[in-house]
Amino acid sequence: MFALTAGAGAAPAQPAGGVPASGESASPLHHQGRDLARQWLTGGDRAKLERAAALFKEALALAPSPLVECDLGLALFHLGELSRAHARLTSCMPRLAIDAPDQVDGYKGVAASVDAAVARAHVAVDVATSPPGAVVSISSFPADETVLAPTLVWLPAGRHTFTARAAGHQAHAWTVEIGDDDVTARARKRWQVRLEPVPAGAVVPARDRAPPPGLVGDAPPRRSRTAATLTLAAGGALLAGGGVLHYLGRDVRAELATLSGDAYQDQLETWHLYQRSTIGLYATGALATGVGVWLYLRARAPAPIAVTPTAEGRGAMVWVWSWSAAAPTTTTRAR
Repeated sequence: MFALTAGAGAAPAQPAGGVPASGESASPLHHQGRDLARQWLTGGDRAKLERAAALFKEALALAPSPLVECDLGLALFHLGELSRAHARLTSCMPRLAIDAPDQVDGYKGVAASVDAAVARAHVAVDVATSPPGAVVSISSFPADETVLAPTLVWLPAGRHTFTARAAGHQAHAWTVEIGDDDVTARARKRWQVRLEPVPAGAVVPARDRAPPPGLVGDAPPRRSRTAATLTLAAGGALLAGGGVLHYLGRDVRAELATLSGDAYQDQLETWHLYQRSTIGLYATGALATGVGVWLYLRARAPAPIAVTPTAEGRGAMVWVWSWSAAAPTTTTRAR
């Protein structure tokens, strides 16, 4: 059960499936998700737990947080999504040990429960790529949930397709059939693939380009909104200045109706100056405001960056990959 309690000072809960109560993320979405998880705990409404998992994913997409990802793994475990729960906990636990070491013990119970559950009804698949750090999508996972190679995933019986992508390399896919006999025999599958570099001048189809790391690793940073704020402020100031000149120009125009001769001509030039200045300020202010709005909307999208991810495994910061001759290894070459 979810061991969620209010109060930042409470001691971390450590039973299987527990979640620490302290050290919560500052994300409002994370807080909302935990509130819904507590409601599921007391009322048993599965829809609330599903919504909590969705909020954890939204919070994680906005800002990387191992604490949020561990809560997502916990929610997925209680929803029966064992493969996805294992992938999330494998990703978050080592980083949580760095960011919030006091919280790690609170998740050891659920991590052990997930390990035991997948070992009973799933088959382990070792995935390795050359170069390492490729983003790997799995057909049985949502499209926005990926893993980084090298890694270990646990999958139930069925047909599963892996697709590995890395910047500057051709994508490669591999399909594995897992039968009930494999589950019973506790078989172990392996996929090792060498991704070939994209030939010079070749155009890589959009579907084969390396996607963002998804829920594994750091999310792309947001663009700064400083330029948008300054541009909007300048646009507002110009529009306000145009409004002031517009108001003053009305007085000059009203005065023209009482004049004639040379006095009229002199005041007419003044009014024309007000008119041209007002139009110029309005036009410039509208343009600056439009640019500011565009910059603001643009800042809400992730900045295009090149990411070289680092593979992680639970309980260790460095992967040591070994191959056993006792188990078959599938080695393929992407073309």
